[in-house]
Amino acid sequence: MDAVKFSKLTGDYLRPAKQSPLVQQVLLSAVSPETTAHDMGVIVSENQAYLHFFQKLDILQVRITEWLTEPEAPGQKRDLIILERIVNLLGKHAVRNVVACLSMNRLAGTLPKKPNDVLTVSLKNQLKFALATEGFCQDHALAHTGWAFVGGYHYDVLKVILTKRKAPADVANSLDSVWSQGLKVAQIAYDLGRLLKNFSHDQRIFSAALVLPIGKILMSVLFPKELGAGSWNAFVTEAGKLKGSTQSVFLSSERRRFQTSQAEVSALYLSFFGLLSPIEKAVFFSQEPYYLKNIDRDLFKLSVLLSISQSIASATFEAGKEPYLPLSSIQKKWLGEIKISEVDVMSIVREVARKGQKK
Repeated sequence: MDAVKFSKLTGDYLRPAKQSPLVQQVLLSAVSPETTAHDMGVIVSENQAYLHFFQKLDILQVRITEWLTEPEAPGQKRDLIILERIVNLLGKHAVRNVVACLSMNRLAGTLPKKPNDVLTVSLKNQLKFALATEGFCQDHALAHTGWAFVGGYHYDVLKVILTKRKAPADVANSLDSVWSQGLKVAQIAYDLGRLLKNFSHDQRIFSAALVLPIGKILMSVLFPKELGAGSWNAFVTEAGKLKGSTQSVFLSSERRRFQTSQAEVSALYLSFFGLLSPIEKAVFFSQEPYYLKNIDRDLFKLSVLLSISQSIASATFEAGKEPYLPLSSIQKKWLGEIKISEVDVMSIVREVARKGQKK
């Protein structure tokens, strides 16, 4: 990627995605089942800005107004007492949601500015992808739903950034379809991950796979349709006309064509974001896992699973025909190295094919 495009990527899309230390602490704490609403309130209380904005929540203004009229007890700070009451009313996950929305309001420049302004949060709109991902995992009895929320939140923040940068409508509208692709990859990766024993990244594998395709959106921004045959969309359209190994070979030309890859851009986004840092290398090398083989064994395993999951998710299976194993010879070799049998993977492939035919 040339210096001009890299500067545009980092300045316009990556730096704005960086989450503040407080937001990171709250969202990562919420993942732990041991964390309580009180614990998260303590984190919020250490930041004067967030402490102030919690008192601006529109849905609690009647109660907060009453609390503000109460005399301040000696040795107690009214703001901290009110925050404790708010946190107890909301509960752990609602506190997490409010902090996430506040972060996006700050990014969008829509925080209250005047003394009488209130803060309106719209979970349905602001946390559309985070809550949908978490809800999907809950509905399907998948583990680690808190990490699923974190993965989906990456899409919600990108939505705000795209709006702020006035990205083309076709790019902004692609968020839903890319998230859906990520969700499909994540389901496959989750099932593959269950075949591994003593895997240290099992909690994050769903999130890692979910955000794997997010670089496609940023590639569309960097290489817009105005470039014609040199655009990202033209590349994807051309690849879509091919099948099987021919498509895989064509997709491998991505780096030569753009001097970067969708996976690398996804990993850069994760790096700036800061919530999935332990697995960003697995995303970065998901097209070339062998680079991690002698560096970090578990990251190598995760990278292999991401590579294989994406191949299975991208495959087309014909109705009425036995599905095939859509993996290259090198991917099959990687499977053997992480001790997963092709027979077990075929079981997952058949399930993916069955679900696709039901649609």
